[in-house]
Amino acid sequence: MVNMSALKVIVVLISLIFTAFFLLIILFRGEINETATATTERYGLVAIFLGVFLLELVPQYISPHLLVINAIILGFQIVPIILISILGHIFASLLGFHLGKVYGFKLVKKLYSDKTVSKISSGMDRYGRWVVLLSAFLPFPYIPIIFGSLDLTWKNFWIFGIIPRAISFALLGFGLSFF
Repeated sequence: MVNMSALKVIVVLISLIFTAFFLLIILFRGEINETATATTERYGLVAIFLGVFLLELVPQYISPHLLVINAIILGFQIVPIILISILGHIFASLLGFHLGKVYGFKLVKKLYSDKTVSKISSGMDRYGRWVVLLSAFLPFPYIPIIFGSLDLTWKNFWIFGIIPRAISFALLGFGLSFF
């Protein structure tokens, strides 16, 4: 039998830790951005690829698009940045989607809050694959692991997730070239 009061205390402590972590990210956003910029300057395209890969695969506290913006502001060539970002996005999305397909909600529940899963799941139930398309362009969570666990087909994931998200990287990169 599980002691409910101990479980409640653990849940509250975990919630406080995550809230503190989130607040630290907000408070030190400038320092995080400076670190990302310095890493991009030092390691170049490899840093962009790994950064986009990790930010697309794990829960997003910082958009992978910020790496593209930083690299372009730092004077990197636009086309290589866009191509490397798209490659990082594709590899991370395919891996995340595959993990979601294979491990389903067992993995999802370990990585994401019930609230996040519930929002995406209810959106998928209500609007279907269009939720994936919207999350590729809008500031909704783009979480391939959850999409894979929700019985989205590989074909629909390519059409409504991977390709539009790649287009968003290209539009951002080429759009910034005009400034």
